[in-house]
Amino acid sequence: MKKILALALIVLVVMTGLLSACNGTPKAPVSKQLDLDKLVAENMTLSQVNDLMAPALKSTYILYQAESITSSGTGSWSVKVPKGGFAAGETGEYQVMFFKPEKSRTEYFAIFFKANICIGKAWFSGSYGLLIEQTLKGER
Repeated sequence: MKKILALALIVLVVMTGLLSACNGTPKAPVSKQLDLDKLVAENMTLSQVNDLMAPALKSTYILYQAESITSSGTGSWSVKVPKGGFAAGETGEYQVMFFKPEKSRTEYFAIFFKANICIGKAWFSGSYGLLIEQTLKGER
């Protein structure tokens, strides 16, 4: 009985170790938004964030320009874009790297930049994500 208990304990320890290794920090380049979220930090440049992504993930975001972006400090963000949005090639002081939900997810992911320097990131519910996208396009 003691041998079985000892064997079960060893198996439990090994499995716990393997599972914790799976939840560690991902290695760039990543192909999932959740992994990107773990790697992005404030003060990273837009180029550094791009370097974290595999080509397939890079192709899934749209970089929007904005006049201003502010954070309430409680997780809510305010974005201001001129009516009609920015024209192609026109740049704003702020940028938003905006990702639509990946398969099997409903949340939108956004990374916020001021002068190409990361100032924050956030996940948004489906309905709020659609509102943000409309705002970024200058439709609201």
